[in-house]
Amino acid sequence: DAHIHFAERAFAPLEPIERKLSRKAERAMSEFVLAWQKHLEELAGSDKAAGGAPFRHKLVTDAELEQILIGNREKWGELLFDRVEGPMREAYAEGARIMAVELGTSAFVSTTSPHVISFVRARQPQIVETIETLREQIQRAIVKALDESPSVGNIQFRVREAMDELRGLLADFRGEKLGMNALRIARTEVPSASNHARMEQMRESGLEAHEWITSRDGTVREGHQIDGEVRR
Repeated sequence: DAHIHFAERAFAPLEPIERKLSRKAERAMSEFVLAWQKHLEELAGSDKAAGGAPFRHKLVTDAELEQILIGNREKWGELLFDRVEGPMREAYAEGARIMAVELGTSAFVSTTSPHVISFVRARQPQIVETIETLREQIQRAIVKALDESPSVGNIQFRVREAMDELRGLLADFRGEKLGMNALRIARTEVPSASNHARMEQMRESGLEAHEWITSRDGTVREGHQIDGEVRR
């Protein structure tokens, strides 16, 4: 019916943008994981890995953890945001364009409009948080693997002895997990940008109120039962 056709018109053009953003996000996160693997390999290959201080403890200490962690972690959040910023701007501009077509007017923004840049930059903390979450997951997995390792010696030696396991662990993160994380980012940020742009386009076009229309089927969650609700 009419509202289904409207949804198809409204969101189908965003699918290529969503796929682009997902690919870029996955590539950035993959580079992050590979950089961490390189860091561990360099740690394992250092001169201290051949011997080192006698083994005095079983669990990874705070001092050893600092050696394991990848350096300059902030730059990876910035890299991820830089990669997805372009598609997010595209989604915003496309959302405005689609609504302008529906209203029979002209879109009020482009990908380089200050309004678009401001909205996208405001989303940066949420994007950066994705890398921080990934870092925490990898850190826990590495520490667990080293804590459970039978090897004794300094941290460099223990990393070297466990390197094959750590490579496999990081490969797992670069597989399905990164793809899911990237898709989650795309399916959050693209609709968010587009929906915000649609609302702004309506305001710019002089509309003072809008009515929500759901798909009116069993897929609508109970908390989203707002069919027919008018917002100003």
